[in-house]
Amino acid sequence: MWLRGLLGLALLCAALNVAGDAELPDSAKSLKANGAPLLYPVRCLERTGEGKFVRVDIDRVRNPGVVGLAFQVHFQDKGDAREYLGSFALFPANNPGRFIVPARGLIGSEGEIALTMDPVPEADAENVEVWVRSIDLVDEVDP
Repeated sequence: MWLRGLLGLALLCAALNVAGDAELPDSAKSLKANGAPLLYPVRCLERTGEGKFVRVDIDRVRNPGVVGLAFQVHFQDKGDAREYLGSFALFPANNPGRFIVPARGLIGSEGEIALTMDPVPEADAENVEVWVRSIDLVDEVDP
């Protein structure tokens, strides 16, 4: 009986690994550890309502050492003034997902959303990368 349960668990884990290796959409952007931020022009973002929150969808994570990964979100206007909007972290540190930070009424119609990864130890940096499916402006927090 316990063998059947173990086999079922192994099959489930294999299915989850295959799903993680699925093709990424063409719109997915790569963010490498200790690299340049990803910039998303506000005019190109999907926006629902007033855009009270910035929603970040991370599709895939490569983090074999499972080092802590944290991110910062800023709004940068055309004059290069930067406003900190918020931050989030992956938990566990190799788990993709959907994250939100409040827009706080600071996002104008012109400018960019900048997503940066907090510094990672140099010994791990070469092997750390995340793929961001999209950044959107939304009014409601989805489950």
